[in-house]
Amino acid sequence: MNKDYYLKWINKGFENDCSVDKPSYREVVEIRTPKVIKPKRVEEYRSDKKADVNKTIFIPHENFEVVGTEEGLIITDLVLLQDLKKLRKEIMKETKQPAYTIIGNKGLVSLATFKPQTKEEFISLYGLGNATYNKYGQRFIELIKSKLETR
Repeated sequence: MNKDYYLKWINKGFENDCSVDKPSYREVVEIRTPKVIKPKRVEEYRSDKKADVNKTIFIPHENFEVVGTEEGLIITDLVLLQDLKKLRKEIMKETKQPAYTIIGNKGLVSLATFKPQTKEEFISLYGLGNATYNKYGQRFIELIKSKLETR
């Protein structure tokens, strides 16, 4: 029903009459979708430019949503993300648990983006807490430190 008809109906005094079917009116809500940039190759997004972290978007990349800027610059370290995926896969084989029970994809993206070096930094990230740190956190932090030292 359109808004004009609804207002005419409501003003005629039928709103309290139980014998009349009451029409409803819903306002049209504009749905805004974020700007999505499809990555082509990892090398195209490597840059020494400083990124404005306050203006970030999520960019789909190999079943992950990595953090990027509105200009299309990927902030997440994609090489580190691949290494973190390999470590998670090793832990999956050892513990015989599914990947999401170890660390979810968003947690891996958080690790590859913010590169925590301490327990406090680790548990402050999305999808990661004390329980995750106590089980696997030290291994992920050691991997991050070793990758940062070799660069």
